Amino acid sequence: MGTGIGKARVLGEYRYVSGRRGERARTHTHMAPGLAVLNPFLKSEEYANVPTKTGNGPQCSDRDGDSPCWDYPALFSGGSILPKELWSDNNANMPGTRLIVVTDRGMNGDCTGGHSFWVPRFAPTLVEIVLDSATNKSVVNDICFLMDYKSRAITGTANSAYNRDDSFDMECSPLKYDARGLDSEAIAPIPGTNYCLLGEEMGPSVAIVSCNFKKGACGKVLVRYVPEGSDLVDLDTGATAISAILPAAWRNKRPNRGIKSVAVSPDGKTAFVHMQSAMGGKAYDVSHAITVANLDLTKPRHAKLAGAYLYVNSRMDLTNETTWGWSTNPKDTKISETTWASVEAGKGANADVLLVDERATKQVKVFLADYSKATDISAFLAEDPMVFDAIWNDGYEAGMARLAEMGVVPVKKALVLDAAYGIEGFTGTDKQELCLPLNKCVLAMGDDNDFGIGNTNASQLNVIQLDRCLDEIDL
Repeated sequence: MGTGIGKARVLGEYRYVSGRRGERARTHTHMAPGLAVLNPFLKSEEYANVPTKTGNGPQCSDRDGDSPCWDYPALFSGGSILPKELWSDNNANMPGTRLIVVTDRGMNGDCTGGHSFWVPRFAPTLVEIVLDSATNKSVVNDICFLMDYKSRAITGTANSAYNRDDSFDMECSPLKYDARGLDSEAIAPIPGTNYCLLGEEMGPSVAIVSCNFKKGACGKVLVRYVPEGSDLVDLDTGATAISAILPAAWRNKRPNRGIKSVAVSPDGKTAFVHMQSAMGGKAYDVSHAITVANLDLTKPRHAKLAGAYLYVNSRMDLTNETTWGWSTNPKDTKISETTWASVEAGKGANADVLLVDERATKQVKVFLADYSKATDISAFLAEDPMVFDAIWNDGYEAGMARLAEMGVVPVKKALVLDAAYGIEGFTGTDKQELCLPLNKCVLAMGDDNDFGIGNTNASQLNVIQLDRCLDEIDL
């Protein structure tokens, strides 16, 4: 048994019929709490123009595709099994698996040079979810919004011009920079502590966050890790410590394409952090290179960089059953979630084996990935931060051949699930940003519904029976 496996057995009451090209899904729809539950400090006038299902203002049923819905928070930007010692005291006897999930920076639109914010003071929020086995509902059991060290709510607005993604109000007038701003996208508890590792795509950065729902400090950002040489180290973040330990190469990330996934080992000593997409500008649009940082979390508030690896994202120019939706451009692939899966894969508790969710328009693929024999590319990145993004101009095969010439072994991976084959009963969107194993044969996948923008409905979590269990997949 590994962390979370025993707790997930409540899902065993569900009966699945599975087969190649026909994984079966069972859907949980969350009991929408409304944003006021996530951010109780907000004033009513701050969200008066946000469409609602029940209020007196604009109605969700009348909204256009660019408008959110107050009652449809985006709860599944990332998540993990929540260890029992971190559970809230609320509904302690409610049956069901408990998750910790995280929202992103909130409801936004597009402006030249960045994004507009419907509610600029919205604070990204950690949420304790119970998959209620009696009702098939995902119940919001408790929340704690992100705070700085002085217990002030943190927003998701831009923290500096360094991000190349400024923040605006709904009239596209610039908002002031918030040095503490975080666009949270991933969350993973650090076993044996009251902390979680949080990933965010704006900085990019990762942070150590208090995440014990029993404690008043839940949601407090204790330390933030940024790339070496980042100007973020000079910001006033409300006394929250900043340490520049991430690869300097990550300063070349694409706007709004920072860190969307974090994975922590069962012993709490190691984390793998992936860049969301290939780095650089248009000259590198054909790059398949995803860089991965290996962090030593033995002392979470004093983490160290222990190495870097290369993960090669999937080809999207293949045909027939493996076609990736509408996109044929590697830059459009995103690493949306990673979770430690060594136990479920039968590789031992702390083996370097992860579940990786790759996503593009209209397509989701999930891989089992082994990092144990990948080459440490730290020296390559120090010499040329874009070296691995520059080798794909002649195609995928030529890029892989160039890696072999360089003596670089990328992360080894094997396909677990491909939405192109179809998943029976699946009703979610293609923005599957939560992906974690509940046991070796069952995955939970949740979507980011963008707070109802695009006429999406409530966030959904699908529990999926695989056609092959993870320990049956040959790496």
